[in-house]
Amino acid sequence: MQDQSRIGVAAVTVILLLMIGSGIAAASPSVDVGDGTIDNIGSTTTVDLTLDSAPDGLSGYNLTVSLSDPSIAEILSVSFPTWATMHSNSALPADSVWMKAADLQDSVKSGDTNIQLGTLTIRGDAGGMCEIAVTVTKMDDDSGNPISPATDAGHLEVGGISPTITSHDPSDPVTDTVGATRTFCITTDQIVDVLWQINGTTVQTDSDVTSASYTNTSAAHGIWNVSAVASNTNGVAMQRWLWTVGFSPGDLNFDGSVTSADAAIALEIAAGSRPCDDAMRAIADVSGDGCITSLDALMILQAATGEITL
Repeated sequence: MQDQSRIGVAAVTVILLLMIGSGIAAASPSVDVGDGTIDNIGSTTTVDLTLDSAPDGLSGYNLTVSLSDPSIAEILSVSFPTWATMHSNSALPADSVWMKAADLQDSVKSGDTNIQLGTLTIRGDAGGMCEIAVTVTKMDDDSGNPISPATDAGHLEVGGISPTITSHDPSDPVTDTVGATRTFCITTDQIVDVLWQINGTTVQTDSDVTSASYTNTSAAHGIWNVSAVASNTNGVAMQRWLWTVGFSPGDLNFDGSVTSADAAIALEIAAGSRPCDDAMRAIADVSGDGCITSLDALMILQAATGEITL
């Protein structure tokens, strides 16, 4: 019985040691590829390659980075960290690149974390998403022992994000008087082409811009829908203004200025020899008493000569 007890205790001890050992075992290092987003086709982004930990240091590596869909993007260049005193890579641009680096000065120490392995510059060629995969061919610690890291692919998104108008001026709605000069402006978060339209008719085009403006120097009477349509291969954004252009008080012949001719018209209205509708009454009644009299004609004449402001 004593022998059986000793065997049982020994077996339990071994199991406990195994359990403790497995509980404190260090996690396997991992090579991680960063994610990237490219808003506009033809633009670029950078992604980092990182080794999350090096329990026994790092003497060097040989790895390959590949794009899962070559039609979406292309690797333009790679750069190496300062610890990689010796390094090389395959020809670029390409859809896949191998990278080799060696730490000849023992810059990466045992226990270091988040070790930079390199940075890739990637250009977007078409809208869509793809993986940025990494395969580790060889990686050694400071003693020359192999490291077998896990890998975590990055993800790249190209296009698909519509432009946004980040600011505009003036605020909507807009009110002016006949003959006024008015400027409309927008700013976008991407390079776009901008169509300026008034009531659906294109009046100006700006190409490859992130800010644009349209100036109208001869505001005409009416209600106008002014639109700035910003577009690129990613989508369309639009800013609309409701622009109401009215007549200046006293401008009874609607020529954009107050003159003695307007005073003569007011006098004719006061005498009853010229018809007057509500729209005309609104700009002829400069005295604000609700009717058109010789006083209004006098005030319009004074405004024409600069004596008063209506």
